[in-house]
Order: sequence, then C-alpha cells, then structure tokens
Amino acid sequence: MAVYTVVAPHEARALVARLGLGELIGLQGIAAGIENSNYFVDTDRGRYVLTLFERLRGDPLAYDLALMRHLAARGLPVPDPQPADGGAFSVELHGKPAALLTRMPGSHRLAPDLHHVEQLGQVLARMHRAAADFGRVQPNPRGLAWCASTAAGLRGVVDDAAAALMDSELAFQRAVAASGDHAQLPRAPVHGDLFRDNVLFDGLPGHEKLTGLLDFFFAGDEVVAFDIAVCLNDWCSDPDSARLDETRAAALVAAYERERPLAAAELRLMPALMRAAGRPPPPARGGAAEPARPGAVRAHAARAHRAALASSALREPPRMPLSLKPVHPSRGAAWVIGGFTLFARRPLGFTGLFLVFLFAALIVLFVPLVGGALQMAMLPLLSLGFMVASRAAQRGDPVTPAHLVEPLTGDPARRRSMLVLCALYGAGAIGVLLLANAISDGKLGEMQALLASGSAEPKEIDAMAADRGVFLGTIALLAGGALLAVPFWHAPALVHWGGQGAGQALFSSTLAVWRAKGAFLAYGLAWLAVILTFGLGTAIVLGLIGAGTLAAMMAMPAGLLFSTVFYVSLIHSFDDSFGDGSLPSEPPPSTLTQDG
Repeated sequence: MAVYTVVAPHEARALVARLGLGELIGLQGIAAGIENSNYFVDTDRGRYVLTLFERLRGDPLAYDLALMRHLAARGLPVPDPQPADGGAFSVELHGKPAALLTRMPGSHRLAPDLHHVEQLGQVLARMHRAAADFGRVQPNPRGLAWCASTAAGLRGVVDDAAAALMDSELAFQRAVAASGDHAQLPRAPVHGDLFRDNVLFDGLPGHEKLTGLLDFFFAGDEVVAFDIAVCLNDWCSDPDSARLDETRAAALVAAYERERPLAAAELRLMPALMRAAGRPPPPARGGAAEPARPGAVRAHAARAHRAALASSALREPPRMPLSLKPVHPSRGAAWVIGGFTLFARRPLGFTGLFLVFLFAALIVLFVPLVGGALQMAMLPLLSLGFMVASRAAQRGDPVTPAHLVEPLTGDPARRRSMLVLCALYGAGAIGVLLLANAISDGKLGEMQALLASGSAEPKEIDAMAADRGVFLGTIALLAGGALLAVPFWHAPALVHWGGQGAGQALFSSTLAVWRAKGAFLAYGLAWLAVILTFGLGTAIVLGLIGAGTLAAMMAMPAGLLFSTVFYVSLIHSFDDSFGDGSLPSEPPPSTLTQDG
C-alpha cells in the first residue's frame, strides 16, 4: 500500500455519497506498500479503505473483488468491497479503477508464534472451503506459466549459475505438474500471497485473534495446497537461514486439518509446492518484470529448496500434539446445553443425518451372519460423522449425509486406523453382549427374542423383566457398554483430526475421559435430568388435558431427538479435552471493520 494518486477530500466525499455510505468524516493516505494508492476513509456509517489500482485492470480485478465479496458474505475476516451502481465493485477515479473496502481491525505480527500460525491454518482452511463454490474462474497469475515467462525475461540479466538454477527448478516444477499425484490435488481459488504483512491480528499479546486476511490481488485458481506452501515458507521458516521451524509448521497444518483434512497427495507434494511457492516477490500484476539481481534470484531459489528439503515432517499426515486440558466438572452440563444449542442451528440437517444412519444400519443388519456385528462396528463412524457435521454447523455450513462418510475419503493411513477402530468396537460390543447374556443365564437373549416376535403379551414381558437374571444381565450390559465407550469416546476424532494410530487414539481417549471423570459424571447426570424432566413434564401436561394415551406416541420422536442431540454434543467434550481455546469456533462477524 502507498499513495501514488492524490485523492482530494471532495472527491472522496462524492464517492462515499455515490456508494450510499454516509457522510465523509476523515481521509488519510496510507504510506506503506509498493503497488496501489490507498487511503483510510471514515464516514458516519463505518470505516473503509479506498484503493486505487495503479496497474490492475479488467477481468482480473473483477475476479479478485468478487472473490473477496464471496468470502466476506460467508463470514470470513476479509475486506468486503462496497458495490456501486449496477452492482459493480469498482468505480473510476482519476482514470483508474478504485474500490472501497471495509476496514479490518488489527495489525501485522511479523514475528509469529504458535497461536498465530494455528489461527492462520484454521482460517485458511475455512477460506478454501468457502471458496469452493465461487463461480468465476481465473488461472493463478503467478503460476507455472508466469514463472516460465519471467525466467525467459531474466536470461541475459542473471549470470550463468542463476540461469542454470532457474532451468533446473522449472524442469522440476513441470515434472511435478505433469505427475499423477498433482492431477489428484483439489483445486479452488487461492489467495496466493498470504505473507505475514497480509494478515491482521488484534488483542492483548499472547491472546490475539486473527481479524483480517488482506490483499487478494494475486488470487486465482490453483491447487489449494499452494496457499499452505506459501504460509509454510513465510510463517514457519527462519527469514535468514530458510530453516523450517517444524513445530510451527506442524501446528499450522494440524490446525488446517481440523477444518479440512489434507489428501495424501497434498502431503506428499508439499515439499515440491513449497519450492514452487518460494520464488522472489513478483512485480505488480499487469506490470513488466524488473531486472533482478543475480544474487537475489539465486538466494531465493536456494532458500526455497532448502526449506522444502527441511519439510520431511510434512510428508506424512501431521499429528495433533497431545495436550490434555483440565476440564472442570461443570463443563459436563455445558456439553448437553451446547448440544441442544448447536442442534437448534441445523435441526433438519442433524435429524436427517441420524435417520440416514439408522436406515444404513437397518440395511446392514440383513447381511448374513455378520450383520449384527457390522451394525455395532458402524457406531464409531456415527460419532465421528456427527462431530464432523457439528464442526460444519459451528462454521455456519450446512449439515449433509456426506459428513458420515467424509472420514473415509481422506488419507489412507487414517482411513485404515478408522476401520481398525470400527472392527475393535464391533468385536468389543459383541463381547459385552455375550458376557451380559451369560450373566443373565440366557434370559436377555430370551427377552430379546420375545420382544422381536411382536406377539408377546404385556404380562409375559412384565414377568420376563422382573426376572433376576434379566436384571443382572442388564446391569452387566450397561456397565460393559460404559466401559467400552471410554477408549472409543475421543478415539475416532483423534484419528481423523489428530492423525493418531488406532492404539494411540484409544489410549489418549481413555486418559482424557479419566482426567475429566467429574465432567463426564455431570454429563450423565445432566442427560438423566433432561430425560426425567421431559418424561415427568409430558405426563403431567398430557394428564391435565386428558390425553395421557399420547405419552407412548411421543416416546419415539423424543428418543430420536435426544439421541441426535447426544451425538451433536460430542464435539464439545472433544474440544474441551483436546481443542485449542485460542482458535475461534465461530466465524468472525462479517461486519468487522481493517485497522492497520
């Protein structure tokens, strides 16, 4: 940002009035930057940044501004272009395109810490998800074609060693682009220039929140992992030695994956993408390449190569650092409340998700010999599917049945671990059933057959329920089910978001549940209170209106509601035990306004 074109107060006042943004209060030029002319503009209705584009024109500018508008409308902390007459986001001022964007609060953090890169990773993933349905298409303006063209323009300017280095890197990047792995990489609009000076944070030191992603004027369609590579190079590397800080890098990628798990091909190609993203800062889009010093070209290329080679830790799925947090017992009740609150945001989506699972479980039950075991083995997928859906609802995204299978569509190693968990849970559940039936001396099995027949008389059912063997078997079944739930409570999420193996995830879950046993006791008691209150309240109300026979009819929808909310509430217990409280679970309001 800088001031190359002078805008007078009366011109700014006329522009503000034209856009319907109130009366001009203040106009101040922004001295920092190298590319466009920028001003802080304050009105009686808000705070804005006026940008005059010195070089950028036409379709590329329209793409960039429309993308910013698209992201801001989805709750991302992105400056929101203000539309003019006819809906265009740019107007002409001094013969140049100009745009007025909302001003975001905060300032740059040029020496980032872990909590900065974690927030960056999370918001970057949210941005990629939100940009996936952006309708416009534009090639990455700093993609491989631009690199080849720029390299050709530099021949005769750089020395022979630098030219050879450019040729070698171009040949490498062309081979990567032609590979099968590269063809599998997800593509979407990317920022392309997310360096430290294009991100804002606000708040007390050590507790800052990410408040703004700026300067989308190198945006374009590209493999989304390219943005991650840019951030790893800039936010997680030493600026002098280019040595990768693997702690920061793993934290950034782990935070990103909590929102959008990376495919195996993305992780395999990350070192190559870091090399592609490690070029020297380009001239402004639309301008000619300026002669580069041979030493600078060689230094940038060599630093990018060293950083990529140092990123071996990113070739495998990153693991979430196991940091068990103390959980106050009162949080147990909060999980139940949080479940109902989150359910209320997407009631149809969550209910539909549970019904889809019930239908799938019913179909599986018809598989000969192993149908019952397969049905039990599906429960870890159900819990994780609901956690993935709950995370989507927290972001404001819709809840769809696809969330149930999303954990099986990513990295093969995590998929294998997830399937191992399912198999272990299925075997454990069958074992609990067999043990409980043995303790009941076979009475539980007889009662199940009696109920399944559909022809049992109420007296027969009451007599069977009063049997001592059925009572002991039921106690054993409940106790065994509770014990089995402990290692599997968090394990699916630790595999999916933490990259842990099945064994480590089971151990971590057991340890977390034990340490939060007070909260889990409160959680169980809170659910008991909800169910008893509903049952008693329903009986009283229906009795008063003389409709007591409706109580039985309400049992099924109430059971469906409580079962669904139970699974929705799981995300809160995981977040309290393993989540990072510095990461906002809700998208920042789109009305936030760009200090800096």
